[in-house]
Amino acid sequence: MYHKRIDLSEALVIGISQSGATSDVTEFLVDAGTQGALTVGISNTEESPLLKAAQEHLLCSAGKEVSVAATKTFTTEMAALLMLAATIAGRQDILKELVSVPEALETIFAGADALDGAAQLLRNMQNAFVLARGTTYAVAMESALKIQETTYIPAKAFAISDFYHGPIAMVEKNTPVIIYGMKGPSLEEANDLLDRLEGRNSTVLIISNDEALCKRGEKSFFIPFEGSDFVTPFYTATVAQMLACRIALARGNNPDQPRGLNKITG
Repeated sequence: MYHKRIDLSEALVIGISQSGATSDVTEFLVDAGTQGALTVGISNTEESPLLKAAQEHLLCSAGKEVSVAATKTFTTEMAALLMLAATIAGRQDILKELVSVPEALETIFAGADALDGAAQLLRNMQNAFVLARGTTYAVAMESALKIQETTYIPAKAFAISDFYHGPIAMVEKNTPVIIYGMKGPSLEEANDLLDRLEGRNSTVLIISNDEALCKRGEKSFFIPFEGSDFVTPFYTATVAQMLACRIALARGNNPDQPRGLNKITG
């Protein structure tokens, strides 16, 4: 496949980079354009190489991303992708639902102190599993990454269904297990997972908008908003980022300046 030309005349190719300076993404977008693709760049940096290379572009307009561990640009990139997909699909219902997200996030931000108990519980953990299902699986990966970046603790994300095929064997007494389980098609799987964890004496933190599920964790964070699986990831992603921040602070780390990381790419 290297150095071969592919007919991309009916393809949409999207490049995403908060800085817009990630060279491999920009180069791929340019190459895809020469092969007939419609190219779209998503970035938080106007006049960046990525946006200049793309035929069409979506600017996040999130303001300067101060933290090395990107947070608001991650969320605004999600919004740009959802708006693009919903517009292409003609899903006005999704676009209407998305309008309510900023106000809901303000409420979630205001409740961040409720994560302090979980942060104290997890501050000395040596590793962690972060689990979810459906669209929230992507949030589990973001949660694990933010924990790795800011706390220096090895955290691994799995889809709940995949976790059963081997990794669950590593769960023993006091193993931290962070579960994102929102109301919807995947809620039943979150409950099934908790059933399977019974007797292992693991340390379970639950993030959910289902009160009954929250009660099953040693610690929990209740999200007081509901919505489709297209919108609830904005809520869980915000909590994931706040959780990593609080754990980092509890360990005495500066979550905005993780060791060994910089903003050259992203």
